[in-house]
Amino acid sequence: MKRLSAKQGVLIFYAFDAVLVLILLLTFLPFNKKKSAESMETALLNPNKVSAVAQIKISGGMQTVRLFKKGRVWLGIDESSGLEKPYVWPCDTFNIAGLIEDCAKIQKVFLASSKVSAWEDFSLDKDSANEVTFLDKDGAILSSLFFGKENKLSGRIYFRTWESSEVYECSAALASFLGGGALSSFWADPFVYPQCLTEYSRQKSESILRHGRLEDIAPASHLKPDFVWSKDFENGSLAKFSVYKKDGSFIVLPLFVPGPAFSDEEKSAISSINYRYSISPATLENFRKEFSND
Repeated sequence: MKRLSAKQGVLIFYAFDAVLVLILLLTFLPFNKKKSAESMETALLNPNKVSAVAQIKISGGMQTVRLFKKGRVWLGIDESSGLEKPYVWPCDTFNIAGLIEDCAKIQKVFLASSKVSAWEDFSLDKDSANEVTFLDKDGAILSSLFFGKENKLSGRIYFRTWESSEVYECSAALASFLGGGALSSFWADPFVYPQCLTEYSRQKSESILRHGRLEDIAPASHLKPDFVWSKDFENGSLAKFSVYKKDGSFIVLPLFVPGPAFSDEEKSAISSINYRYSISPATLENFRKEFSND
């Protein structure tokens, strides 16, 4: 048998290595293509549409609230209250800005399923999903999103859009804006003097006092308030608070008159606020002190 020279042996060795490398490339190339198709970078709300957002509908569990913008004033109503005319409350603009910013942020999302039949498994069916819909002033949908349960392994939450059946995972940061607790109390301005009323004021903060949960109740017509306090603000706005004692706590019915710097649309919006909320006896005492120091 003819023996191979050292040079021929080296050539055969390198040829064998080259074949192995080619096999590995052919083996893993389809896999890499599949992995890249499972994730993408996108925003849940088109950043170019942010300025057009004038309404937001948020549903979680058995609750649905609708937030709407009038000028620079955001108002909200609880559509699940059961009232023929739901009470109107001022919104927490910090939470609204946070929701819009997080949805308009470019982020990496990961494909979990392409099947409608899988929606229920991810809590994305009609009865389980938390819904967030952004609309313009005419009611046209800018983005409608459905959020499901959290993936405990990845730490992300499942979601789908109104345009597709595909299920993706996104950052769990949005979970803080979804479901759980009373939606109306979460989205309502938390301060006893709402921020929309004190805008255009040179004072940094009119009060740090916060109210309790919103209440869908009305005192009987024959009842007189236990306390009535009025407040004049530096920007020309006025507020009147009627306070009723109820079952160890107190119910506050505020009335607001906006100052002259607001636009006609904003004045109409602020004047339409007619919500009521509860406060504890301790908050009542602090509330009382603010008026005694005026």
